[in-house]
Amino acid sequence: MSFRRLALGLALCLLASVSFWALWEYVKNWLPVFSYEPFYLPCPELFNIKLQYREGKPFQPVARSQYPQPKLLDQRPTQLLTLTPWLAPIVSEGTFNPELLHQIFQPLNLTVGVTVFAVGKYVRFTQSFLESAEEFFMCGYQVHYYVFTHDPAAIPKVQLGPGRFLSIVPVQRHSHWEEISMRRMETINQLIAKRAHQEVDYLFCLDVDMVFRNPWGPETLGDLVAAIHPGYFSVPRQQFPYERRQVSAAFVADGEGDFYYGGAVFGGQVAKVYEFTRGCHMGILADKANGIMAIWQEESHLNRRFISHKPSKVLSPEYLWDDRKPLPPSLKLIRFSTLDKDSSWLRS
Repeated sequence: MSFRRLALGLALCLLASVSFWALWEYVKNWLPVFSYEPFYLPCPELFNIKLQYREGKPFQPVARSQYPQPKLLDQRPTQLLTLTPWLAPIVSEGTFNPELLHQIFQPLNLTVGVTVFAVGKYVRFTQSFLESAEEFFMCGYQVHYYVFTHDPAAIPKVQLGPGRFLSIVPVQRHSHWEEISMRRMETINQLIAKRAHQEVDYLFCLDVDMVFRNPWGPETLGDLVAAIHPGYFSVPRQQFPYERRQVSAAFVADGEGDFYYGGAVFGGQVAKVYEFTRGCHMGILADKANGIMAIWQEESHLNRRFISHKPSKVLSPEYLWDDRKPLPPSLKLIRFSTLDKDSSWLRS
């Protein structure tokens, strides 16, 4: 009797092993279809994090050799990539399921912040920005707009939806547009330290002279988010307009760089944006102490920072387009784009 029980037990174990192996082979063949979705799943640590401010610490540039650069980007592909060499998703139409993402993020009761600078003649773009944002930006979520301006009375009254707020933050008006640009990182950093870290979970820093064209949703939420510049997504790395002077804190060597990111769109989890803007500001101060200005001001420092601190998510140019350019076949739609305008007049 004991021999029969032993034989029966061994048979059952063998049957269970075969069944498990068959199930595993099935799952392995099924997984690749949905392998892109986990990049968008929220991580618990993103929503329960205390900000650690380290004011007074000296600026220490990251060693260049610590971040070896991929060679595959020397020849730019004609089609949009869906993944970076460090395995961060590149978000574009068709790479995510909006319904699934809504089911994941909606119960989290998130608040997403947006900063824009409406200084000087750029005040005129505030209404179109806010109206288009109310139509397309993070619909169904709580949103807090922070509008930096030298003239609070000039900011138009735009009707906001439920759970959406606007704060006007007074700032000084500078005589040169370059100075306004260079102060942006510092101003955003101070806003986060003073109040935004208590008011929002994520923060996007956008240019006000742009409009939303199509839905911008939770597919863009990530630890640290960058957007590929529309002028350089289809050219090889050697043509990127990085800062090449070694004396600048924004210096990028010939063998470095992944993508060229636009300064008009960046963001992420609020604590990460704090650290990112602080690092950029320290680089800007170092340049100022040396009496130089990076070739593309804050955008040069932004690109330097993203080389040594890789974004966890990259947005395709559909999230940062230029209306003056023809739409390439690789982009299915445009979600956020800059208006055709006279930049020289605006900056005068």
